[in-house]
Amino acid sequence: MKAIWRAAPLLVLSLALGGAAQASSYIAVNGSVSVAEPGQLGRALGVSYDSRIGETITDTLPGGSSVAVFGPASAPSGLTSAVINGGLSGGLYDGHASFATAADLRNGTLHASAASGASYAPYNGYSSTNATMVDTLHFTVASGGSASVVFTAHVDGAIAMAPSIYAEAGWTDQVGFGGPGGPTFIYFGGTSFDAGLQAVDYGTYLDAGHVDTRVGWDSVLSSNLSNTGHDFRGVFTVSDGQSLDFTHRFALQCVGGACDFGNTAAVGLILSDGVSFTSDSGVFLTQAGGVPEPQVWALMLVGCGLAGAALRRRGRAIAVRSIPPGLQA
Repeated sequence: MKAIWRAAPLLVLSLALGGAAQASSYIAVNGSVSVAEPGQLGRALGVSYDSRIGETITDTLPGGSSVAVFGPASAPSGLTSAVINGGLSGGLYDGHASFATAADLRNGTLHASAASGASYAPYNGYSSTNATMVDTLHFTVASGGSASVVFTAHVDGAIAMAPSIYAEAGWTDQVGFGGPGGPTFIYFGGTSFDAGLQAVDYGTYLDAGHVDTRVGWDSVLSSNLSNTGHDFRGVFTVSDGQSLDFTHRFALQCVGGACDFGNTAAVGLILSDGVSFTSDSGVFLTQAGGVPEPQVWALMLVGCGLAGAALRRRGRAIAVRSIPPGLQA
């Protein structure tokens, strides 16, 4: 772990060495925080690690108008797992904001937590963070033909906010295979408060135009849809020798509360007998929690097939109270 100290704020950045990734695979973790208080100039901090570049730190200097950028720094490029942490605190009204974010190609997980607040509500701190993993997967089908693969995704977080018209939390979980027309989805979740300080929770696969984002799959099965999580299983077909680009991105913003998605955003593949894959990174889903045992394949595939059509119709009927602007990353 490397600690970088400045007069204000305190930044701690840690990087977990996970081996080198190929150019076509990478991870990226980013976080930004800011605090604005009455009669004082704002302060902002940004931290990022991109395995293609290295580490970058952006810090507004006292006065709020000058920006210092550090990086790429000593953190090496090419890592397959990384963790970053950052925060701001202090000031007349005790404004504060912090984040912790991680990505790991080895077990297919993205983690994000963010918190911000102040004793004087209109001057809440602001915290946002996101994590991305990209890899290219190469499938082999022993029969030489095609076969079905089940993809799984799981998010189960927590949001804690005191009622305030200034408080808001929002997150997105986005997956895509193979580019335009390939299997994909985006899940939108979060909480805000209306003028009467009543919580407005939302959790949906529908975009701002009420269009279902779960497209390109042979069948889908979605469950546990809420403002803090979802479970997704989708079936898609691969051919022997086929290569597919894979992208997974999780983004979170939190104002006036605490949003903990630090033990979640995991993906996996369920492979039938005779199907295998390699990845450009050389490590994707090589650790526990990535690819379930083959014996669960038949049950999963049947379940997805039977429930897919009904759940797609049901998904289009999910009520969307509001999707705050800017959350549709």
